[in-house]
Amino acid sequence: MRIRSPWWATSLLALASSVTMAATPVRTAGDATFSGVPSSVVAGIRATPPKAADLQPKQYTFDVRPGAMLRSELARGFLNRIVTPFVSPIVKSISPIKVQTAGSSIFVSVDPAQQEPVVLYVMDKGDELDAVSLMLYPKDVGPVEIDLRRPGVPGGTNPALRYDDSKASSWEQSAPFAETLTNLMRTLAQHKVPPGYDFRTYAASDAMPPCEQAGLRVTPRQVISGHDMVAFVGELTNTTSTPIEFQEQTCGVRGVLAVASWPGPLLQPHQSSEVYVVVRRASLVDGTQVRPSALSVEGVQ
Repeated sequence: MRIRSPWWATSLLALASSVTMAATPVRTAGDATFSGVPSSVVAGIRATPPKAADLQPKQYTFDVRPGAMLRSELARGFLNRIVTPFVSPIVKSISPIKVQTAGSSIFVSVDPAQQEPVVLYVMDKGDELDAVSLMLYPKDVGPVEIDLRRPGVPGGTNPALRYDDSKASSWEQSAPFAETLTNLMRTLAQHKVPPGYDFRTYAASDAMPPCEQAGLRVTPRQVISGHDMVAFVGELTNTTSTPIEFQEQTCGVRGVLAVASWPGPLLQPHQSSEVYVVVRRASLVDGTQVRPSALSVEGVQ
């Protein structure tokens, strides 16, 4: 006997078929299934958490060369540090990052979900032409520290330290005079050279202002010259068997703008530190240069 299905049964089957075909596809991730969940979310659920060994801090050192783009990794979800050769670094970027500066260091953080590389242009305030380019790749690693260095500092010849009067002038005028002096002293204490300044070893023809204090010996070592200012760096040594506190005013002669020592003014017996004496460049051209002694001229008794 032939049995016919009622008309409404056929309609229900057709409806069920259309609903099944229109249902949201089932996405799979490993052995689990998630209906209607975006693949990016599924990937995050199934992602293997980083191992403790992968989260150890990392440190990289790069020589800064004009025109080169440096590449490194960047930790997601951690604060990363970039140590720059600049006195007052500023950062230019359109990447979604958070940036803070402290002294010559830059602190960078990215969102834990950040996937795209981060591009930074780092430069010194007042010297935007001398920029360092960085391309940083976010990874699940520990905090990253990147140390940017100028090759050849100190000592030796370094093309990056050739005197550039326009850069030196721009740097000196980028802040009020008192702040510029402070920045210059801080730069010297960090064993760095301001943008555009010339760096060389002290010569007999130079004229470092004398610092005359009993028990202390000052030996001139370096000259760092800018547009309006010249800094002399000397070795300050306690030649006695008792502690001595260096008195900056003992270097206070005409033309001296500022005097400082590092790591500090208190010197233990036979201990040495650096002393910085900053003068106006004009004072070195108006009669304060070293001249030969008249007693050394042949024929003079």
